[in-house]
Amino acid sequence: MTKRLDEEEMIKEDILIKQTRGRDELDEKDWIEQQERSFRADRNREWREENEWKETETQLMAELVCPICEEEMFPPKQIYQCGMGHVLCHHCVGRDGPKVCIQGCGPITGRNIALEKMCMAIFGIEK
Repeated sequence: MTKRLDEEEMIKEDILIKQTRGRDELDEKDWIEQQERSFRADRNREWREENEWKETETQLMAELVCPICEEEMFPPKQIYQCGMGHVLCHHCVGRDGPKVCIQGCGPITGRNIALEKMCMAIFGIEK
């Protein structure tokens, strides 16, 4: 991937150098070809950034699913955790039953306020 990024940067630098010498010095066909390469490089970068964010968003969403009720834990829901950091939603903590981690790590120790704040920032929710 870094090789591709290096090639894209080299193409952009080459185009800028030749543009500063003047478009007239370049054969029109070469100029068009370089513009197309630059355009493709920009589109590739945008596509990569968009797909990387989609993957990150998918992974994040998977972590925000309560393992007991399998509902998403988006704000304003409160998120609780055990001592090992396993999370569950406030509905499942509030239910009658043992307040222990389903992974067997021990008791639920409290809220994960940092994760709640990150969710609010990501989803653009103000407190």
